[in-house]
Amino acid sequence: MNWLQGGPFYELSFLIKNSRNKVKLINDLVLLFNKIDVIEFVEPEKIIKSKIESYIQKHETIGLIRRVFDTNTKINVAGMRKSRLHIQELSEELVKINFWFYGSTFDADEWNQVGLKLKDKPKFKLLFNVLKIKINPILGTIAYEEDCSGLFNTSQSPKSSDYSLNKLKLNEMKELVRLNGFEYCWINSEQFGNEKEITIYNFT
Repeated sequence: MNWLQGGPFYELSFLIKNSRNKVKLINDLVLLFNKIDVIEFVEPEKIIKSKIESYIQKHETIGLIRRVFDTNTKINVAGMRKSRLHIQELSEELVKINFWFYGSTFDADEWNQVGLKLKDKPKFKLLFNVLKIKINPILGTIAYEEDCSGLFNTSQSPKSSDYSLNKLKLNEMKELVRLNGFEYCWINSEQFGNEKEITIYNFT
């Protein structure tokens, strides 16, 4: 049985730069999240290590391979909730980090999943800000059934060169935020070298 059941899923998503050292990248992220008090890894350490190794082994295979790491978590945000940490390589340049939550307003007692009410969303925004400070991403988003890869104007699946920083345009991202129904989008515009200040688009 899957850890998260039903839907829709509420997603906190971040875009970061990839690394040549794939082992260090994933290990550092797991260690980072493990030190955040509200996040609890559910699976045994040996299972998590095995998943990291599996992600790395895929990098040693010739050809375009989906490079994904995911694991079950619990996060204390407006109460303890099931979550899933999903890390995926979009390209040689970029990686996305997603935290998925059960997003229906109704509790799903049969799956031990707490519904997400409107009054809970400020707590998720606080969690987003905590993660943003820790990760120092290029950008981050909050949405139902959508993540930061939706800010790229492409129909290509990862891994693809379409997912590169030079393909991200601020004006285009504004429109994609609207079209793809993002609730919140934070952009560290310093990463693009054309603005000194961080730009925030808030559509909540």
